[in-house]
Amino acid sequence: MTAPIKALYVRMAHAQEVFGIHRVTFYRWAEAGQIRVYKRGAMSLLKVAEIEAFLENRTEMMQGVAE
Repeated sequence: MTAPIKALYVRMAHAQEVFGIHRVTFYRWAEAGQIRVYKRGAMSLLKVAEIEAFLENRTEMMQGVAE
């Protein structure tokens, strides 16, 4: 049995479906220099591993503040 294939990139248009976060938030984070948006022609892409790491780090920081 093979493992399911995990996407390397996700289109900004589908980011909310994948991560549950509105695309405007991703653009805001990118403008603040917190994440990177990759361009391929007219498409805006997010690197899944980078976003997962960013969100995990952000969650850990938020938990540290709450303690």
